[in-house]
Amino acid sequence: MEEPGFEPLDFSDLQQLLEAQAEGGAQDPVAAALELGVAETKKVATNIDSQLMLLEEESVDDYVASFDFFQDLHQEIQATDSVLEKMERMLGTFQSDLSGISEEIRMLQGSSLQMNLKLQNRRALQSLMSDYVSSVVVSPQLVRQICEEEINEAYLGYLSELNKKLDHVKQQEMQRLPSCAQSAPELEKLRTKAVARIKDFLLQKVNSLKKPKRGPRVE
Repeated sequence: MEEPGFEPLDFSDLQQLLEAQAEGGAQDPVAAALELGVAETKKVATNIDSQLMLLEEESVDDYVASFDFFQDLHQEIQATDSVLEKMERMLGTFQSDLSGISEEIRMLQGSSLQMNLKLQNRRALQSLMSDYVSSVVVSPQLVRQICEEEINEAYLGYLSELNKKLDHVKQQEMQRLPSCAQSAPELEKLRTKAVARIKDFLLQKVNSLKKPKRGPRVE
């Protein structure tokens, strides 16, 4: 768009009037100048109005030409606002979900700690029960070892295990338990059997020492 311009005023006519008056012309120079100025003013005003109308038409044309661009820009802004609003809702939902997940994680951690504690207690109880059972139960293996195995150094180990069980069931706090009450008679029978076998073993050894040893036969 071209910038508006104004034509320069032409003062050549005024100069001619002034020279004519100096040479003795009849017309008053002031009046002539005023008459000329009015004409020039109308001419300038008409020129300005024409240029203003031209500028107005060009401005309207520019607005019409840019209307589609501004309309597209406005639609893009509205679409962007819509996307931002959706993202804001999604972020709000995501934060809410994170809060729920954090609460679930805390609950799972608490449950895990409780389960771990229960497992440790169960293992400790299982160990105690295993020790208790092994200390009061009369196993078939121990019965066979006491009643059938040869009396030697290994037999002393079987007797030691039997004595531990007897000492355990004889404790006052253990005698109130049904399992100990059932095991005590069986352990006592094993003790009696072990005593009898050891007695027979010692008698055999003593008798073998009493027998005279025969010397070598002389022919």
